[in-house]
Amino acid sequence: MGISIAEQEGLELCQSCGVCCNGSLFPVMLVDPNEADNFTRIRINRGYHMVSQEGGCEKLEECGLCALADTRPRTCKTFKCNLLHELGEGEIELPLAKGIVKLMKAGSVDPDIVERFESKRPSHHGKQNKNL
Repeated sequence: MGISIAEQEGLELCQSCGVCCNGSLFPVMLVDPNEADNFTRIRINRGYHMVSQEGGCEKLEECGLCALADTRPRTCKTFKCNLLHELGEGEIELPLAKGIVKLMKAGSVDPDIVERFESKRPSHHGKQNKNL
């Protein structure tokens, strides 16, 4: 059984984006202890394993894809930004979503644009957990 058009568009959007991995949204990413060995820029603070996102995730390849692919951390596998959620719900079409990605990658600091890349759910990325 193949993937739906919505899933296919979501995958295409994510692969064209990488904003959640390039360091512009999250200063750190929390990983499970058993995932920590995949990273070199890791520190432990109060029992949390945190990977620095400064300059982008060390596993983000130049093409915008993750070097870990299917074995990437749970944090990455489960993160769904607002823009991806809007696309999946049919609230926005793929060409407009890709246009928003281009604005964000070009350095847009418009709060309405940035908000689309955050998540409606609690995240394991460091933004909500700055004090860890």
